[in-house]
Amino acid sequence: FVTHCGWNSVLEGLVSGVVMLTWPMGADQYKNATLLVDQLGVAVRAAEGEKVPEASELGKRIEKALGRTKERVKAEELRDAALRAIENDGSSQRELDAMVELLNKVKHVQSTT
Repeated sequence: FVTHCGWNSVLEGLVSGVVMLTWPMGADQYKNATLLVDQLGVAVRAAEGEKVPEASELGKRIEKALGRTKERVKAEELRDAALRAIENDGSSQRELDAMVELLNKVKHVQSTT
């Protein structure tokens, strides 16, 4: 999955559990690429901006992304965690419920003052 590292692409890649080849072009994409490669360990740097790597070097990077690597294992782990979060009674649902409850309390306090 070659990605420019826009936030939506990052989320799609994480939920899909695939190793990403990062190729940021601007704005927040460089930070997102760093997050994916250096912090989460689920991606391989393909290139940056308009600089195109030599074909042989790009081929090595693609080959690494396609292999059974530590990046692939980590990508699958994060996919599983993301899928658990969106299940019924997953952390995403629980946090949303807690936020709605808090907002209802704020609304109730404001209506009584």
